[in-house]
Amino acid sequence: MSPGTNAGTGRPLNFCCAKCRRVDHQHRQKLPVTLTGKRRHLAPGNYGNRNGEYSVQYTCACGHTGWSRHYDINRRFEREVKS
Repeated sequence: MSPGTNAGTGRPLNFCCAKCRRVDHQHRQKLPVTLTGKRRHLAPGNYGNRNGEYSVQYTCACGHTGWSRHYDINRRFEREVKS
């Protein structure tokens, strides 16, 4: 068996802000995230495991604003912003 075969996708199952993931790697805090209402299409074929069709902008309670393709954020955008 080769090393690293159970490495997974490299993407967390539940969304966590990029800054919180770096700073608190051991005890990943799940701070509240608000969506800004902006999204952008990804290039065709640029989808992957746990990635959605769009990249959605968010603002975390820690103050970080960023873009994410995580499917949790995409589903939340569909529920909150588009409705």
